[in-house]
Amino acid sequence: MKHWLLFVLTLVLIGPALWQPAHAQDPARAPAAREQVRVNGLVIDRQKYSFTLQAQDRNYQVFIPNGMPVLMKLNWPQIDLANRQLAITLDLSAPDGNPQNNQVLTWKLPDPLYVSMQFRDQVERDRALGQQVRPLERFVLSSSPPPNDPLTFGGILTESQMPGQFMVDRQSQLYSVTLHRRRGLLAGGSILDLRPGETSVFVEGVREGEAIVATRIRYEYLGNPYANFQQGLPNYLSLGDMTSYDYDRALKEALAGKANVYHPPATTGASAKWTRLHHYLGDLREGRGQWDVIAFSFGRRDQVESKDEWQANLRQAIRQLERTGARLVWVTCTPLPDGIADVPDRPAGYEPGGMKLQNQWAAEVLAEFPDVITCDLWQVVRYDTSGVYDQWWADRYPQFDYIRSVPLARSLARHLMAAAGKSPDDINPMSAHQIQGSNNASR
Repeated sequence: MKHWLLFVLTLVLIGPALWQPAHAQDPARAPAAREQVRVNGLVIDRQKYSFTLQAQDRNYQVFIPNGMPVLMKLNWPQIDLANRQLAITLDLSAPDGNPQNNQVLTWKLPDPLYVSMQFRDQVERDRALGQQVRPLERFVLSSSPPPNDPLTFGGILTESQMPGQFMVDRQSQLYSVTLHRRRGLLAGGSILDLRPGETSVFVEGVREGEAIVATRIRYEYLGNPYANFQQGLPNYLSLGDMTSYDYDRALKEALAGKANVYHPPATTGASAKWTRLHHYLGDLREGRGQWDVIAFSFGRRDQVESKDEWQANLRQAIRQLERTGARLVWVTCTPLPDGIADVPDRPAGYEPGGMKLQNQWAAEVLAEFPDVITCDLWQVVRYDTSGVYDQWWADRYPQFDYIRSVPLARSLARHLMAAAGKSPDDINPMSAHQIQGSNNASR
């Protein structure tokens, strides 16, 4: 009996310690707090409840819990409330490069349709709502009423008689609003909207071992790069700033029937955004190279970067592009016209003469990568003798209309063909371009 009483007393005194988990006994072994992460990249595989995300450094398995918001980024949305339809035109998606033939994506809008915006603080809220026409920048369109929050404004979106404006019915009071062309989101998406190879995503979530459990997803549809490709032709990927937008049509005309050309519906932007290249390179897993040649160039606004920063970013970009196994063609930045010096409040980096300096910085880096071919479009413009750029030099804007984009496109087309091991002269003749009767439109 004494032994039994002693056993019970021992359990009472030390039992709780025995039943505690190991990490409760040893603080050093306690599990770390779940890591909050943000990753972005390209969807390359999709399963029933998860997808594979190709990020800059590695691939991640991302799980989507029930009820988690999946939002689509809206780029220049066309909102037709009368027909309850949302349309987005996919830039540069026309196989012939003609912007009139770009792909138009449509979605059915809910009825009623709610719009909301959460302001960062009271100052931003008062500034926006104090105006007669209230600008909504980071807005969300959804089928659900906005939350009753002091920093949230919203209501039912209705039509307005004024072009470019809408009305918001908030508790039976009408407000005039404008919607930002590139910062809006559409709620109500699902994993079915995340198409492999065609969807760029930004994920916020929690790391669970080697996977990520998403808490919020924002996606952007890039289009199917291979939808109109012809079998047996080399595949060319074109990346660059707005100048690459300008010559996209003429480049596709010069190479029609010779090569497949794709430009994503986005620019690479300034060098600070070069870390987004993995969004546009396709599936980088071993044995899945999809591009024969990649032409790349980066923007005029990079003069805000120091030389060391800019060159470091270029090296990083080249190493990313090398992962594709494609031949690389560096495209120099075209000059800025003399008239740009007279533009008030011009963007940072739009400095006359700056492109020549930036191209010199690039040449120093490219000396480290002898396999990268250079297509010097700066010289095409600077030393042109045809007169096509005479008026352009006196202009205030650096973009190239269709006619002035043709010499740029044909020079690049020759370099792309050479990089693919073909004759640089095997491009289509000048008659392939619609110069006669052209309205000279840029895009």
